[in-house]
Parts: sequence; C-alpha cells; structure tokens
Amino acid sequence: MPFHGAISLALTSGRRALLCVCVALTTLTAPVSLRAAPEAPTIVRARELLDSYHGEQAKLEDAAALIKKAHEANPKDAHVYLQAARAVVLGGFLGFGRYEAGSFDSYVALLDRSLELDPTIPKTHILKAQVYGRTGHFPEELRELEAAKALGTQDPWLKIEYARYNKNIGKRFDAYHLYREIEDAGPGTSASERNAFCEALMSLHGWRIGDEDMEKKKRRLAAAALKARIPTDAWTPLSWAEVFIGEGMFDDGIAYGRESLKTRDFGGARMALALGLYVKAAQEMDHGKTQKDPGVQALIREANALKVPRSALLQYLGQYQSNSKVTPYRAALEKIVL
Repeated sequence: MPFHGAISLALTSGRRALLCVCVALTTLTAPVSLRAAPEAPTIVRARELLDSYHGEQAKLEDAAALIKKAHEANPKDAHVYLQAARAVVLGGFLGFGRYEAGSFDSYVALLDRSLELDPTIPKTHILKAQVYGRTGHFPEELRELEAAKALGTQDPWLKIEYARYNKNIGKRFDAYHLYREIEDAGPGTSASERNAFCEALMSLHGWRIGDEDMEKKKRRLAAAALKARIPTDAWTPLSWAEVFIGEGMFDDGIAYGRESLKTRDFGGARMALALGLYVKAAQEMDHGKTQKDPGVQALIREANALKVPRSALLQYLGQYQSNSKVTPYRAALEKIVL
C-alpha cells in the first residue's frame, strides 16, 4: 500500500488501518544517513500524543496524520520510524501482554529501520531492549541498554528497562533499587516521565522489605501514582484497582475502579469496578449478611448498572491468579452476577 494511502486509511478506519501505515513504512528504501536530523516539530507533537495515550483512539489517529506529514517532509528521518513503531504497538495492544496479529512484528521491523537510519537515538535502543527482554534474549537486551546509556540519555525509561533486565536474570535486589531511584527522583514534568514514575511505583508494590505493612505500602504507592499521573490516564487507577482486588482490599479496589471510570468510560474500568463491587457483596454475605441486606443490595445495583456481560466478567475473574483473594468467592459470585 502506498504510504499516503495508508495514512489516509488510518484516519478513518481505526486500529487495523494504523497497522497498515506502519507496515508501509517498513517497506521504504530511503538511503541511510549517518545521523538523522533532530525531531521535526510534527514528530515532536506525534511523540507527545503517544506519550499521553492511554487508550484514546483519536490520539493514535492524530499521531498517524502527523507521522504522514513528517514523512512527506523527510522520508529519511529515523524519528518517523520510531514514532510509527510506537503507534503500531500501542494500537495493537489487546491487554494482558497480547497484541493484534502482525502488530508486534511490524513494531520490531520499524524499530530496526529507525536504528538503520540513525543508531544514535537512545529511545530506539531502549525499546529494542524491551523487545529482547520480552523474547528472552537477555544478552541482546543488555547490549541495547548499554548502547542507550552510552548516548547519555536521562530518560527514566532506561532505568525501568535496566530494572526489568535485572529481574529477568535473577538480580531482583538490583531491580528493586533502580525502581526506588525512580521513585526518589519524583514524577518529573512530561507525560513520559510521569508514566515511568507510575510504572516504577506499580513495580514496587510486591516487594516486602523487612516487616513492612504491605497494605499500607500499596496504599501509599497507589496514592502517589494517582497524584502523579497525567489527568487523562485512566490506566493507572485501573491497574491499582486490579492489584487491590487481587489482594482482597476490595474497598480500595472499588475506589480506584471508580476513579478509572471517572477519568474515562471504557470497558476495562467497568469490568474491574463491577468485579470489585460484586466480590465485596460476596464478602459481606460470607460475613453473615443476606443478599437482601441494603448494603449488599447497593453494591449489586451499582455493579449491575455497569452492564458488564456475565460471561465477560466471569472470564475476567478467571484471569486472576488462583492464589488471589478473589478465588474463595467465585461460587458466590456466580450466583449473584447477573
């Protein structure tokens, strides 16, 4: 598909068409330059849109339009391929580590093309390291991280990826300290920095140091992430809602589920909040209340109003680990979920 046609299609046809844009980019044969120019203003705007993306399709479509414009101005710009790679992997993400068919392969090809045009952009090395870590190629993961570090970047995502690398190779204590360094440095100001800060806090919630009160720790980390996130980020409160529900902290899970839904009305937020409400009702019944109790009825009514299909909710419930605090209530949930 010609590049211009693919971009135009992306603006009208959603996620699959956006993938076509990025596949088209991988087939271009522009000569390789020793160093790409600094980011063009259109690419800066595309990058900022992608940094602030938390599931909003319009942002992907606007980024695609900007990528098209930047390519028209300079088809040899490595930054075009980098941001196209980010767009396609964000657009193809389906949740729980799954991607739309073809999107992850296109993502890798676009990163490779960006590196071919200009190997001096640190972000491309950071993202390529993430690819190697995901696929279990840990020496290659480290090589890319070292390349990014040598370029002098201060991007907090480099520490995030070093932490993931250390965890991959069993150096959990080193990983912990890197996440703590990001927490201590604070959230920064840009969307990308705030996203990295929130990611570090989420990664810290499972570490018990000494005799820490883990419920108190989780509440502290979640509150800091909620404060630091960008205003349109509905994924951070959703992630914490799922953590709290899995840990049996159902009141906290409900509160964060409501915050996610208030930020943006989408299926994930409705699903988590509905589960939190239903499982809290089941817990109340387990503690001796009947289903007709006014408090139990209020929880069930709020959950029912979210209109999450029973089959979808029970499937979602199955994605929680067998040792989660939700599991003991499964039989009761199957009775009260409409």
